Amino acid sequence: VESGGELALTDVNVSNCSAPAGRGGAILVRDGHLDARGGSFIRCSAEFGGAIALEGNQSSAAVRTAVLEGCFASAAGGAVWMGGGDLVLDGCRLRRCGTTLVSTSSVAGGPDRLGVVG
Repeated sequence: VESGGELALTDVNVSNCSAPAGRGGAILVRDGHLDARGGSFIRCSAEFGGAIALEGNQSSAAVRTAVLEGCFASAAGGAVWMGGGDLVLDGCRLRRCGTTLVSTSSVAGGPDRLGVVG
């Protein structure tokens, strides 16, 4: 999701995605917005952010009632990696994700806000 762009997912199941030497195995948000409700991210992998990566201070993501399972990052953020921006995880189930479930970084100033609800 690039600058100013928006992606809305409702009950979408994403599996077996990868970015071996990159960020966001399933989705990379770079100064855009992700709104994911329901659905799942299963067996996604990347260097940073096995399922989702946020990059840039204008990035934002709201992930509600989704399942993140079996995701892996070789460096950081097995489920989610934040290099900036805002993230809300609300009622999500994170299972068997490797190398730190949610990771923040000082890249691009680090995260502005991380909220975990439910």
